[in-house]
Amino acid sequence: MEFSLCDHTIDTAQLTSRLKTPESGAVNIFEGIVRNHNNNQAVKGLFYEAYPDLCENEIQKIFEEVRQLFNPHQVICQHRTGALDIGDTAVWIGVSSAHRDTSFKACRYLIDEIKSRLPIWKKEAYTSGQSDWVNCAQPANRIDPAQYYSRQMLLPEVGSAGQSKLNHSKVLVVGAGGLGSAALMGLAGSGIGTIGIAEFDQLEEHNLHRQHLYAHSDIRQPKVQLAGQRVQALNPSLQIIIHDQKLSAQNIKSILPTYDIILDCTDNFATKFLLNDAAVLYHRPLIQASLYQHDAQLRQYIPGATACLRCVWPELPEAGCIGTCQDSGVFGDVAATMGHLQSLSAIRWLLGAPQNIGQTLLFDLGHMNIQKISEPVNPQCPVCSSQPKITAIDAGQYEPHHEWTADIEQLADETIRSATFIDVRESYERAMAPLKEIDSMHLPCSRFDPSLFRMPADGSTVYFFCAKGIRSLAVVENLAALGLKNIVSLNNTFSQIRQRLQLMDQTVHSNPD
Repeated sequence: MEFSLCDHTIDTAQLTSRLKTPESGAVNIFEGIVRNHNNNQAVKGLFYEAYPDLCENEIQKIFEEVRQLFNPHQVICQHRTGALDIGDTAVWIGVSSAHRDTSFKACRYLIDEIKSRLPIWKKEAYTSGQSDWVNCAQPANRIDPAQYYSRQMLLPEVGSAGQSKLNHSKVLVVGAGGLGSAALMGLAGSGIGTIGIAEFDQLEEHNLHRQHLYAHSDIRQPKVQLAGQRVQALNPSLQIIIHDQKLSAQNIKSILPTYDIILDCTDNFATKFLLNDAAVLYHRPLIQASLYQHDAQLRQYIPGATACLRCVWPELPEAGCIGTCQDSGVFGDVAATMGHLQSLSAIRWLLGAPQNIGQTLLFDLGHMNIQKISEPVNPQCPVCSSQPKITAIDAGQYEPHHEWTADIEQLADETIRSATFIDVRESYERAMAPLKEIDSMHLPCSRFDPSLFRMPADGSTVYFFCAKGIRSLAVVENLAALGLKNIVSLNNTFSQIRQRLQLMDQTVHSNPD
């Protein structure tokens, strides 16, 4: 039995000739072709990415299962990687056996198992100019719906009709951290037919106590792909759409309107207000959760029926004015509880079940208290009123850029190598996630005194960074108020900074002088 990944055209004739043996009475071949459409979108090409080592480990398990179940004479499987055009062969599977029945069954088994279990990801390029990562596993009816959803379908608000609604629904989860991990498990278990996952960060060790989708062996891997794999494994009948990018004013219009309802599982005001405004403008329900230590809140925006976020807070608050989990701490179960409540709220809305419309739920999970607050629609709301000030998504409202910020992705390698970097994270953060790729000074934000800071004698630019670019910007703004120049805050997450430095290091080693 053979399996291989290749970045060139699959020679189907050569593979077929190798498959035939004198003792075989049947040869069965499956050839997967790149088509020009998927999920109601016109496709112009594909890009496949695979994890070879993980593929090899899993395919050997699949081959052993095929041996025990069907005992074929020969099996050859080849899967493309890289860029493919319409009409190209993406996957070729061939089985030879003594009898046609076992040959058919073995080939079908291989198709389903390879599609659902191998870590191979497909990026679809659409004629609209957009592109999305899509899990290669397709709804192959690998579950028995009558069994899988049997307990859920006993509920009077579900039944077969309600389950069908869920199976044909599309939900976008923005953020695959503590809230998103729990929400995704709830949505997948309930049978939401299409689940989108928007996430751009890598998994860190300190995430694991509250982000229960992941394992310790997953550290430093992209969360969005890990989450897609876990959700697909829980319910193979679903379509999982991967958005491995930060939602922004530039891309949200092409993503958000394709879903029925949105779950905001993020931890920063800029994204929350962006999602709120987009939900209002594109008429999509939005369920938001927020955490602070033992306290949490759950709020819903239903178009035309409830207040939106700006009805309560018309202006975007200052970044960092309220502590995040990283700054203030949180129990993993607090995040999981709220994430599951978000998924439950979405499921009930999709089913048309009764909801706490127009009420924000405040949770004190330290004392197990719940309070309901009514929030009427604000007739002067800048986005959802009859005369709104905000009528389009403008990047300047959510992604302010000025002379004190920079994106490390835009810095040249030479600039990075010669620059001075200052890490304003706390000592415990540095211990959990050290940065070994560059030398950096350590000046913790909690003990930083702007009046004592001295610039390099040569007047070169100093780059400050932290976990998400919020505290470093506050430090830089304080220094700028004292008249200092050539000070910049990196507006990247720590994972993005480390990834950029690692990529630069790999380039050096792959192109030695």
